[in-house]
Amino acid sequence: MNLQTANETLDEKYKRAITAFNDDPEASFLILLECANAGHAESQLSVAICYAKPFGTKRDYDAALDWYKAALENPELPESSRHHAISLLEDLDVEIFHDQEIKDEQTKRQLLGNTRSLLHHFSSTGQHRPERPISP
Repeated sequence: MNLQTANETLDEKYKRAITAFNDDPEASFLILLECANAGHAESQLSVAICYAKPFGTKRDYDAALDWYKAALENPELPESSRHHAISLLEDLDVEIFHDQEIKDEQTKRQLLGNTRSLLHHFSSTGQHRPERPISP
């Protein structure tokens, strides 16, 4: 997949990456990352999802949280995507809590604290799923 096309807008690159994701997830991720770094809100959310799941890249919870924050701070993110991002953050909180691959409890507590801080900050009501203990 070609990473650059002359005169292609960020929206066009984003749509091309999403359309081709099943065929070439790594190349699509690179296009999304390029668009995200340029400030494209939907790409920022997509990159967060890619790092969290992982799709097209290796799992990186810290990077996922950074990109969720960037997307949620971006005024161009549509309201429906904002709600979706908050829902995905809630799911990520549960996933981190149960992730047996995170062996260091301090790392897990820090990730959970960062996730819950973002949820608290960006939830419209300041409320989300009931608190679970940070310590697994």
